[in-house]
Amino acid sequence: MTTLKALALAFAALLSFALPALGHDERGPNGGQLADAGPYHGELVTRQNTVHFFLLDTKNKPVSVAGYKAVAILTVGGNIVLEPLGDSRLSGTAEQPLGTNAKGVIQLTGPDGKTIQAKY
Repeated sequence: MTTLKALALAFAALLSFALPALGHDERGPNGGQLADAGPYHGELVTRQNTVHFFLLDTKNKPVSVAGYKAVAILTVGGNIVLEPLGDSRLSGTAEQPLGTNAKGVIQLTGPDGKTIQAKY
C-alpha cells in the first residue's frame, strides 16, 4: 500500500469517528436532544415513561404537526406510537421508564405521506 493510500485510509477512518460528533450537541428549546429530521429539526424529550417529539424549523422554532403521525423506535421502550398533542408536539407513553437521553429513531409521516427520520 502506498503512503498516499495509507494516509487517505487513515483520514477516512478518523473522519468516520468524528462525524457523529458534528451533530446537534446543544439542547433544544424544550431541553431535549436535537437531531436533523429531513428539512426540519426534531427535539426528543423523554421523562419517565413519556416521549415527546417536537418538530422545529432550522432555527428551532415550532412547526405545526397537524396531520402528522410518528413512531418512536427506541432501544429501551421499544416502539411507541406518538400522537399530536398541541401545535408542534407528538407524544406517547412507554411501558417502562426511558431515562432522559433515549437512543433510537423517530419515524415521522407527514400529511403528504412522505416519511422522514430523526436519529438519536
